[in-house]
Amino acid sequence: MVPVLSSLAVGCIFLFAGILKLVSPSGFVRHLSALLIKSAPAAPGPILIISTGLLAAAECILGVAAALRIFPAAILPLCLLFIASLAAIAVWGAVSRRTDDCGCFGNLIVLRPGVSALLSILYAALITIAWRMPTAYALSPSSQRNAFSGSLAFFSGAAIFSFWSYAKFGQDLVNTSPVRPRRRWKPSWLAHYGVHATEQTQLIVLMSAGCSVCKKWISPLNKISRREDMPQVIGAMAAGPQEISDFVSEWGAAYPVLSVRPHTMSRLANAFPTIVLLEAGRIASVQVGRLPAELLDRLGNAVPETEFAAR
Repeated sequence: MVPVLSSLAVGCIFLFAGILKLVSPSGFVRHLSALLIKSAPAAPGPILIISTGLLAAAECILGVAAALRIFPAAILPLCLLFIASLAAIAVWGAVSRRTDDCGCFGNLIVLRPGVSALLSILYAALITIAWRMPTAYALSPSSQRNAFSGSLAFFSGAAIFSFWSYAKFGQDLVNTSPVRPRRRWKPSWLAHYGVHATEQTQLIVLMSAGCSVCKKWISPLNKISRREDMPQVIGAMAAGPQEISDFVSEWGAAYPVLSVRPHTMSRLANAFPTIVLLEAGRIASVQVGRLPAELLDRLGNAVPETEFAAR
């Protein structure tokens, strides 16, 4: 019974993580992009998207095979190899400071590399038990073949559809982003956020130093930041203090611009500028390239809407 439960536990975890990657691929795509490019995650190309789709499908197929003990003499060693590979990549990403989480569960659950490494050791131990300890439980050879063929066909088709949809529309099938309406904003996402966030309502502007639209927004955002009837404006960039200081000095931002870890920014924003309206610490709305409609109504003719349109 112990070997059966061990493989079932790890198989269910594989299946859960793989399905998350299929229904919400953006987090895993950006994670692999950050591993490949140290400075900032690049726009995902077709090779990267196809690779992540194959990995997600493989994780699901291995999960089903481990949970049902399909061809255990072959599948369980493959699971060990898969665990070791992902653990090594996560540790390398942390040591090289390309990422600050393992990316195992996309945007839904964030695991630090140390926690991920400990869990990988646990998973490996459970798979070793399932592989090396004898058990009387086994599906018939025909049932194993049918289950493996069915999972291979289903998850391959699901991966093709999901990643085709993501490549075409740039959106996940299921939104698991931590930045979505009605969720609580985490002050830890922005360095020194608690020091600067002194008002009931904030307009968080997630920017990039290389974004031309972000630079065009600075002047109208300065106007908003000076109006008492408008939310407090706080900018955020995935950059160090000196780079942010140079950016503020060059473009004349009159509001605070705070530092964000690069991988945290990749989880918070798919494109720049992303505007997050906070009310009493909760996310009221999220817009890309445009101010919330209620703020535009309050601005009236003071700042034309075209000044805020993404280009």
